[in-house]
Amino acid sequence: TVEIFHRDIRAENILITLNETAKLANFKLIRSQPGGQAICFPNLNLDQTRYCAPELLEGVLNYKYEQRCGEVYSFGILLWEIAEERIPHQGINGIRDIIDKVCNKKYREPFSENSQMPEKFKQLEIEGM
Repeated sequence: TVEIFHRDIRAENILITLNETAKLANFKLIRSQPGGQAICFPNLNLDQTRYCAPELLEGVLNYKYEQRCGEVYSFGILLWEIAEERIPHQGINGIRDIIDKVCNKKYREPFSENSQMPEKFKQLEIEGM
């Protein structure tokens, strides 16, 4: 079978219809790969980097990664962004700084104490990251 990977799951690529149905948009980076293995694309911008899994960020440094994991991680970050109503890694202005924080320091964005996100969705987000 061939798996399809979007590779750019983030808030600005989600459209909401009049019926309140979410639709994934912006398929410029989509790839299909037998078995799910690929080499990371090297031209990430800062906004894309904010949603990238550690495996993908390490891929920027020319490693292979399992794309499935990257999609799950990006979805987890998207859930966090919806709950917190702010962009991930706010205040960090460099791609290398995000890579260092996520890959080397193992940082994950925490939920605020007054978060309205239901616990089961928080757990889903945490498991995704």
